[in-house]
Amino acid sequence: MDVFGVNVASTARLLDYARKAGASHFILASSGGVYGAGDEAFRENSAIPHHGQLGYYLGSKLCAEVLAQNYSSLMNVGILRFFFMYGKGQKRQMLVPRLVDNVLAGNAITLQGEDGIKINPIHVSDAVAALEGCLKLEGSHTFNVAGTQTLSLREISCVIGKAVGVEPVFKVDASEPRHLIADIGALSDTLVVPKVTFEQGILELIP
Repeated sequence: MDVFGVNVASTARLLDYARKAGASHFILASSGGVYGAGDEAFRENSAIPHHGQLGYYLGSKLCAEVLAQNYSSLMNVGILRFFFMYGKGQKRQMLVPRLVDNVLAGNAITLQGEDGIKINPIHVSDAVAALEGCLKLEGSHTFNVAGTQTLSLREISCVIGKAVGVEPVFKVDASEPRHLIADIGALSDTLVVPKVTFEQGILELIP
């Protein structure tokens, strides 16, 4: 079975198990990637791209959201759309640790446009605080889970470079950057205001 089938089937089994066990809350870890990309920060009610444009992984996340929402009459359902979460122990192939390794190795970091894409990554401790807060809510909700700082790939690499004492190397291509920025108004008003700055959090990923 492909990734799409595994993700959707696993979610369905967990939802049914939670129903049978009498769970009061079900929290689904989704992805900010379901919004696609754009120049403005995405809100929870922003339009979702045509499903055929998402690919298997993000398509499975969106299908899992639809499944979970259909259980909202049976339990409290929280959907958390995570944006570029990072922290200690993260797999090195993920974006932020991969950037750390490339800066340390002197490998060129490719930027879409002069500064690259813009994102607002969130430290894992703030993401956990959001999850814990969601377990206290009644009703069903969807939240973007991202950090307070919106940074370009160039800015992120420069922060890393300063932390490790290495000047980042960049390669600029002519393509348009595909930004993925979350509006975190709902997160901050209801669950948690992220506290860990990128300058602080990145120190955990330096070997």
